[in-house]
Amino acid sequence: MVSRTSEPFSFAAKESNTPPQEDCKCNQSLIIDDNMFNIMSIQMLLSKVKSIPKGADKALDGNQGLAQMKKKLELCCKKPYRFIVVDLNMPHLDGVSMM
Repeated sequence: MVSRTSEPFSFAAKESNTPPQEDCKCNQSLIIDDNMFNIMSIQMLLSKVKSIPKGADKALDGNQGLAQMKKKLELCCKKPYRFIVVDLNMPHLDGVSMM
């Protein structure tokens, strides 16, 4: 059984003197999976959905995924990913533990 807290998991972006970019050129999707074939397949499927921006960042486990999310909030455009696909069964930190 998966338990959920009342508050969603999030990273707080560090305050910066530079405002967030309005025309963000960063990837807006993140795929977290330990199987490269799955990542490529999901990326191909996402490319066919018109409402999802092209391009996706990739991570091979939950720890890398969390690092990618934090990096995007701190270094890139200071906006969270719009779309994240997470494998539930991965080594180190799996998708269930991430939630």
